[in-house]
Amino acid sequence: MRAKRPGSGLAPSGAVLIAPRLALAGVVCCLAAGCGLAHLQTAKTLPRGKTRTTIGDTLLTSGLENGRPPQNIAPQVINPLALIPLHLQVRRGITDRIDIGGTLLWGIGIGGDVKVNLLPPEWRAALAVSGGVGGAVWLNNDGIYVLQVPATVTGSVEVAPWFTPYAAVGYRALWAWGADDQTMVGSQATSPTGAGEGWVAAFAGVELRRATGRAVLFEYGRIIPVTHDSGHAYWMAPSNMFSIAFRTGEGPSALER
Repeated sequence: MRAKRPGSGLAPSGAVLIAPRLALAGVVCCLAAGCGLAHLQTAKTLPRGKTRTTIGDTLLTSGLENGRPPQNIAPQVINPLALIPLHLQVRRGITDRIDIGGTLLWGIGIGGDVKVNLLPPEWRAALAVSGGVGGAVWLNNDGIYVLQVPATVTGSVEVAPWFTPYAAVGYRALWAWGADDQTMVGSQATSPTGAGEGWVAAFAGVELRRATGRAVLFEYGRIIPVTHDSGHAYWMAPSNMFSIAFRTGEGPSALER
C-alpha cells in the first residue's frame, strides 16, 4: 500500500519515524477487512445443511510508499513486507447451489458472503458468482475502521475425485476511516471522499482432496489497483499472494454423487 497525503509541517528527520508506523497501519487497512484477500475455494457450493471450515495462511508481497515528508524529500519505499495473516472461513450450504460463508481475519475483522453455483451441482464443472461485505476495527491511537465489499466470479472443474483446479477474478472496494492528528509525524488520519480503493483480484489454485473430503489448497493471487480515493492516507499497491489452506471434509465430490 502507498501512503498518499504529504504533510508540509514535517521535518526531514520525520521520514525515519513515519516508515514503521505507516507500514503497520497500511498492513492493517489492507488486511483487516473481514472478507480477506485470499480466495481459497473452488466454485462448488456445499450441499444443503453441510458445513465446512477452511484454515490457511497467505504470504503477501507489497510495497509502501511514504509520501508524507515535504515534497522535496524523496519518498521512501518499504518493500517487501512479508505478511502471514490467518485465514479462517466457515461455509454452510443453504441449497445445493447456494451457500453462505463467514470469514475471520486476525480476530479484528469479520465478513460474510453468499455464493451461487450457476451450473447443476452434479456436474464436474462449476461456475459461481459471490458477493459480500466485511469490516474491521483496529483500536490504535484513535482507531482505524475498514469496510470492504468484494464481488467474485469463480470457475472450477473436478478433473478427478482428488484434484480440482480453479480460477477466479473479482473486484474489491475498500474504505478506511481513521481519526488522528494530521500534524503529528506518522499521522494515520484518513477519510474517503468517494469510491474508495478499488482493485481487481485474480486467483489460480488447486484443491487436493482426500476420500474423506478433507483437502489442502494451494493458491496464487494477484492484486491490481484500478482506483484510488483522494481522501485516503493509504493506497493499495500491486501485490502477489501465495496461500495454503486446509479444509474440513463435509460434502461429496461431483464424481462421488
